[in-house]
Amino acid sequence: MGRPKRRPYTGLAPAPQDGPDLSPPHKPSRGVRMAFSNNTYLNRHVNEHVTNRTSTAKYTPLTFLPKNLFEQFRRLANVYFLAVGLIQATTTLSPTGRWNTLGPLLFVVAVNAMRELFEDVQRHRQDRRDNARLARLVRGDELVAGTWAGVRVGDILAVQDGEEFPADCLLLVAELEGGAMAAHCYVETANLDGESNLKLRNAAIVDASGFDTDAEAAQGGGGVAPGQPSGSRRARAVMSHTEAAQMLLRVDYEGPNSRLYSFTGSVVPCDEHGAPLSAAAEQPLAIHNLLLRGTTLRNTRRVLALVLYTGPDLRCVRNSVAAPSKRSNAERVIDRAVLLIFAWLLVMSVVSWVLAYMHRTLSGNHWYYLPLDAPAVGDGEGAGESRQPELPWTLTISFLILYNNLVPISLYVTLEVIKLAMSLFVDSDLAMYSPAHDAPAVARTSNLHEDLGQVRYVFTDKTGTLTRNKMLFARCAVDGVVYGGPEPSGWEATSVRGSWSRSYGSGGGLG
Repeated sequence: MGRPKRRPYTGLAPAPQDGPDLSPPHKPSRGVRMAFSNNTYLNRHVNEHVTNRTSTAKYTPLTFLPKNLFEQFRRLANVYFLAVGLIQATTTLSPTGRWNTLGPLLFVVAVNAMRELFEDVQRHRQDRRDNARLARLVRGDELVAGTWAGVRVGDILAVQDGEEFPADCLLLVAELEGGAMAAHCYVETANLDGESNLKLRNAAIVDASGFDTDAEAAQGGGGVAPGQPSGSRRARAVMSHTEAAQMLLRVDYEGPNSRLYSFTGSVVPCDEHGAPLSAAAEQPLAIHNLLLRGTTLRNTRRVLALVLYTGPDLRCVRNSVAAPSKRSNAERVIDRAVLLIFAWLLVMSVVSWVLAYMHRTLSGNHWYYLPLDAPAVGDGEGAGESRQPELPWTLTISFLILYNNLVPISLYVTLEVIKLAMSLFVDSDLAMYSPAHDAPAVARTSNLHEDLGQVRYVFTDKTGTLTRNKMLFARCAVDGVVYGGPEPSGWEATSVRGSWSRSYGSGGGLG
């Protein structure tokens, strides 16, 4: 009897025969996932298919060669040179050498491939740095150091102020700066939606019926999150790290999707087999309970959160698209120019064939490099007879090959080298270095560098993006007294203490 066939991963809760022994009414409905805190065994059906390793690279070792060649031969000039090179190498129609075109073409393709490989290696390195970032996992009463790539569904994470969340998590408990426990925290979602204003996230409300409340009494009582009903002490937010680290919870929630602003689910205490406790009631979950990867914890000392989505199931990953093949406006202009040159090349080849035929007919002279006539038949009386002209299209192709240098293949070599050099200049530009974040500019792709110099206007409805959301004091008037002094021309305020520093822009307006 053979081994049973493994079911493909769908991102949803396993069927009853493959998962924990859950009898109705605890059977998961279609399209619903389940996660269990402090229970690796029950989470194995998701974790054996999905890791938290993410990748933003464009190529893999298997797809680099075919994908890169496909992108390169989207250029009309490359297709033209390939066709001419094949005719030169495989036929006798060429009046030049066999490798006069294929050699330079292979060099151009190789230079482009090396540039793309260099850029993609940088993406892979950045992915490895992201996947190797530190994550703190709660194991009993201890914090265990791990990596982002090692985070799994059902893990409980400890995230501190200023750190990003490595996965999509359910908030369990928060600790404020003064050490007080809270049922809410603040996060910054600028990496997801560009908004720098802080968002409030509430801890999950858990029915504590059936649990030992000594820990709660030691903490001085329970509490509820802002915006949640406060009429029952049983339905409360987890109020201690000990409870959050040891409590067995079952979370039923929606399957992986790309919705950033909606979430549905429920949480309930359970036993070691995943069955809800009979005395406990399910409590609903919403988007204000979810902490997405890419968000940053702010104004909160520490939080504990239960991992729900990892890897390809993350909301940010499902909203991302594969690295596209971007082409600059300069490349499109060059393609149109190549079409015009090729049309003119055809006209020149036809005209050259007509002139050559006229020359042969009128003068009777034979040009050794233009084989207009077929070889004479026999050695005798036919040896000195005139040869028959070749077909017009064959001689036209010969002229086409002879004139193919009108399309400048060296232009593309120059472009590839310039793009690579501009990428290096961007990466090393100190004017684009952010000391606050210790982050330099990174050129993720060099295909669009030439478009940067063509930007004339920037239209945006997000003024905070342009001003960095900084309100700088200029001056004010109180009871007729002006504080801050008049603003000199060509200066702008940079300090709330009234000092002024030189700037390139002209100042203006009241702060």
